Amino acid sequence: MEAVHQKVGIMAGDKIVKIEGDNVAGIKITNDDVVKKLRGPKDTKVKVSMARQGEKELPDFVIIRDKIPLTALRQRRLPL
Repeated sequence: MEAVHQKVGIMAGDKIVKIEGDNVAGIKITNDDVVKKLRGPKDTKVKVSMARQGEKELPDFVIIRDKIPLTALRQRRLPL
């Protein structure tokens, strides 16, 4: 099963800068708040602008929301 980000062309290392035109980079916003902006009913659209290494322009992507398979989630341990 292809992940949603792969379907629209988002690549490893891309960083979300805007969600629906609202800046989410370089401001005091929590990861939970970013997730809230990204989540929504299945089959609805959300537009994200990404910072990509080596590109000056921010590519925009329209993502159609879907269920996220558990295999797509990656766990990362935080230092103690």
